[in-house]
Amino acid sequence: ELARRLLPDARLVVGGTAVSIFGKTIVRKSPTDTVVVIGDGEKALLSVVDGFNGCNPPAGHYWYKDAAGTIIHRPADENFDLARLTAVDFPYIESIFPGFREYLDGTIGVHTKRGCPFMCHFCLYNKIEGDRQRYRDAAEVAKEVEVLSKVYGVKHIWFTDAQFCSTRRSTQHVEAILDEMIARQVKVRWTGYLRLNHLTHDIAAKMLAT
Repeated sequence: ELARRLLPDARLVVGGTAVSIFGKTIVRKSPTDTVVVIGDGEKALLSVVDGFNGCNPPAGHYWYKDAAGTIIHRPADENFDLARLTAVDFPYIESIFPGFREYLDGTIGVHTKRGCPFMCHFCLYNKIEGDRQRYRDAAEVAKEVEVLSKVYGVKHIWFTDAQFCSTRRSTQHVEAILDEMIARQVKVRWTGYLRLNHLTHDIAAKMLAT
């Protein structure tokens, strides 16, 4: 509401974990011309950047309150293919945001997958990201960490997945990432949520090595 008062002609976009769960309620309370992004935001946000109109509605999963106050809902068709996601182009980000380096002295988040197959009562990850795990390319993840470490001097990495290690397949994916980090001689202080079911001595040794 404050943004609408300050910028009466701007298109507003809201998103995030709580928004993904309560989108229908939030769009009702939002000002006109507001896009409420649900879950994976890549398609919807690209549509917003490209500039959509009534003849060319946004893609992705969203709720939208148009200029007349009419609410439109587009359900999810498919999740974003994480295997296509390359490492973040940090030099480009720095070129458009000169103050970028001022935000690198803490723990920096890197995600390796989305989704969770478990149905824990206290958690909503499988509702927000889906109950099927989708994986980034291990080499692209390691490249991202390498650039943060060697170019930008980042000392602490947080793997922001619902769980860095959970299923047997995800543990194999973790091992592939660790192998890539070892090959690139990347050594940082990293952390993430771990389930110990499929942890082996070899994987633990690789965790220490990175």
